[in-house]
Amino acid sequence: MSAIAARRLSIVVVLLALAACANNSVLQAPSTSESATGSPTPTESPAATCDAPSETKIQLVAKNIHFSVKCLVVPAGEPWTVAFQNKDFANHNFSIYTLEFASEFTGDITYPEERVTYKVPALEVGQYMFQCDIHPADMSGPLIVQ
Repeated sequence: MSAIAARRLSIVVVLLALAACANNSVLQAPSTSESATGSPTPTESPAATCDAPSETKIQLVAKNIHFSVKCLVVPAGEPWTVAFQNKDFANHNFSIYTLEFASEFTGDITYPEERVTYKVPALEVGQYMFQCDIHPADMSGPLIVQ
């Protein structure tokens, strides 16, 4: 399996896991409405939600193969930073992808006990995913740009 295919598979697994967490209000499941024939018809999926405040300076810690936050909210049209601390026994990074798996930002790999500040360029309004590219199944979440 190519690295790109593995990354796409990882992101799909993460999206499915997030959908399963709908009862925790990270994501909401698609709703259905009754049609004239009485059978349910799908409606548009609601946007991911996140209770975090919109920030341009994010503090993020990696520990026990998990990030310290489950979702991020940043303002549109403004560059922002991630003060990243690797308090783990493994290497990690911080990357951003569109929901169509296009890379928006890829941070350098950090080593155990290393600190780094990632400078992320401005993003357009929308929904994205953030993840550690080394451990995407365990270290990922929605990124809301508003």
